[in-house]
Amino acid sequence: MRPSRILAVARRDLATELRGTHGWVLPAVMAALLVPSSAIPPRASIDIRPQTTWVIGAVPDEVLALPHVERRRRGALVFYTSDDVLIVAGPEVPEEIRGVLDGPEPDVAVEILPVGF
Repeated sequence: MRPSRILAVARRDLATELRGTHGWVLPAVMAALLVPSSAIPPRASIDIRPQTTWVIGAVPDEVLALPHVERRRRGALVFYTSDDVLIVAGPEVPEEIRGVLDGPEPDVAVEILPVGF
């Protein structure tokens, strides 16, 4: 098929769909709603992490002494020991808790493990 015929059919269909003023109502309403909202500048990056980190288990006293750490029955971070090794399970260990756990040593070994079902 020739492109000119395809274009002519597309124009005819578009003219049929947009016949009169009724065809332009929805695009005009959408533009009226979306254009002002697109002019709003995006916010700077927002830290969505909670202010308080909830912990459970064998939490070291140094970690509990931090200002934004609170012991709860259910927590985001689970502390437990296995073969005298402190294990912390959770989605992310905040920097202030990592600093306390690192102590005088340079770094704590970190292993990222997939969540088991």
